[in-house]
Parts: sequence; structure tokens; C-alpha cells
Amino acid sequence: MSGDIATTLAKRQGWIGTIDAVVVSCVWVGRRLAIADGEGRIGWIDPAAPQVEMQAAHTGAVLCAAADATALITGGDDGQLMRHVGPEASVQMARLPGRWIEHLLLSPPLHLVAAAAGKDLIVFDVRSGESIRQFPHPSSIGGLALDPKGRRIAASYYGGVNLWWLGIDGGNPRCLEWKGSHLATTWSPNGRFVITAMQEHTLHGWRIDDEMHMRMSGYTAKTRAFAWSQKGRWLASAGAPQVVCWPFTGSDGPMGKAPLHRGDHGAVPDTDGTGVLVTQLAFHPREDVLAAGYDDGCVELIHFADGRTLPALAPGDGAVTSMAWSCDGRVLACGSEGGRIAVIPVSPASR
Repeated sequence: MSGDIATTLAKRQGWIGTIDAVVVSCVWVGRRLAIADGEGRIGWIDPAAPQVEMQAAHTGAVLCAAADATALITGGDDGQLMRHVGPEASVQMARLPGRWIEHLLLSPPLHLVAAAAGKDLIVFDVRSGESIRQFPHPSSIGGLALDPKGRRIAASYYGGVNLWWLGIDGGNPRCLEWKGSHLATTWSPNGRFVITAMQEHTLHGWRIDDEMHMRMSGYTAKTRAFAWSQKGRWLASAGAPQVVCWPFTGSDGPMGKAPLHRGDHGAVPDTDGTGVLVTQLAFHPREDVLAAGYDDGCVELIHFADGRTLPALAPGDGAVTSMAWSCDGRVLACGSEGGRIAVIPVSPASR
């Protein structure tokens, strides 16, 4: 890694705080940062004067979160779907007794939120909280992804992926089939490809037009995080000691092409000879700069074109569990398994 770890951006110009629970999610709600944790609490951070105080929101753990410019939506193992617009303004949108809400996606164009609970994908109106449709699946849903227009959703499960139109009730989904357990899911920015992480430490993809299959391997562990470059030319993926970056510049996606490997921190073998694994990824919203988080808590910024790296956060406090750039790309937020939260201003000069 270029630069001494003692000169990380977080130490020089950022803020670091801690909570006594795993950080499940860091998401931006307009200019405020919202934190959700494994004890069912949420907290709000103003990056101009950062501090955090967690408040109870669920009676169990928060399992997932999503946000738009006005509100944070959380789902928990208490079956509650909650909407939060500030520290003192939370309302229950729905309650599914005895069920876990494990995945969430927001569709701002349609004012809808899609929640996965077991085998069911349930769609709610964000404004009224009313459940307006339900899409069943043959097995538990492993991941969700939204198309670039926010109108179609991909839900993965054992055996493949179903594509549903959110604004249409009833009817059959388009099924993209492939044997095995499909987990984390992503949809390419041009809308042409759907990619899933497999239980078997590989990625599988489909070109939607003709359902051409794509298989991407070379991972040490399951991929739990994806990030697309600004123009969708590269898909960065976690689950290996370096970021595995697949090219999506042609009509066949990555087929017949070798991936790029980016990131210095995990490339150096650790005590067991394998290297520290990448756990979280976030591309800068305006530039080809990639933030990579590792399972020892380290975060580095990667200049994608030439692979140069800059230390953003030193190792510690467990694996990085969540990362998010502010909408203007000026602040990077990170959370860890051990409860560390970092708010890091990132100016063009520091990159």
C-alpha cells in the first residue's frame, strides 16, 4: 500500500467512533449518514460535526437497510419494516410476525420498497406503508437487485433468479435458471446483465437478451459485495485477497477476458499464507476511485486506472461490514463488525 498506514486519511482528517454492536449498514439520507446495528438500533451522523448516539428501532437485530434522499428504511428479525426520517421520527410500515426481513430495495421512481422475507418478495408503497403485491419464490431469497430504471427487480434463490416488474401485479416472472444457491445479486448499469454470487465461491451471470450464461471464478470465499464503476465498464467484487474486477465493455461481458486485480493490502500473504480478504466495496460516484474494505478492518482507496492505493483507515475492530460514499463523493463512511464507524472527508487533493 502506498504511504505509511500511520498516515491514513481517517487519522489525518476524519472522525472515528465506536458502538457496542456490529454495524449492519451505513447509508446516506440526503446529507446525513444513517447507521443501523445488530442490536436493533439506528443512529444519525452529521458529517460536519460527527458524533453518534444509537436509539432503539427494532426489538431484534436490524438485518437490512435502504435509503433515499428523505428517509431510511430498515428491516429486522422482529418482522418489522420501519421508516425513519430523523432521530425522533420513526414509524412502523409493516409487521410480519415470526418472519425475518433480510433484504430491502427502494424504487424511488415508483415510490415502492421491496422486502424479502423467506420465500416471499413483498412490495410496499413507501408513502402509505400499504402492501400492494407479493411475489412468491420456490426457496428463500438470497439477494435483490434493481434495474437501472428502478422498475424491475431481480430476486435470487436456489436454482436461479426471477425478474419481476414492480408496478405490475400478478403474472409470471421471467426465470433465469442455473442450478445452485444464488446469494448476493447485482444488475449492470446498462440493464443488460444480471450477476449473482454462488455458494460455491463463484459468480454466475446472464445476458438478459438471450440468457447467455457467464461463469466467473477465482474466489477464496463467497462474494458478499459488488460495485460497478461509474460508467458500468467494470464490476468489482469481493471474496478474494484482492478486488477481482471483471470487464463489461463488450456485448459478451467478461467472457473470454481475464479480470483485473486491484488493491495492495490483501495481496501480501498473512500468517496462514492466503492474504486478507476483501469484504466491502464502493465506487466513487463521479470518478474511477474504488474504496475497498478488508476483513481486518483496513480500508484503502484505489485509483482504478493505474492501481495506485491510498490508506484510508487502519486495520482494527473486525471486518468492514458496510461502506458508502456521500452523493457528492466528498465523504466516505465505513462500519465494521466490531462497531467502529469512520467518517472520512476525501478531497481531490487527498485522493
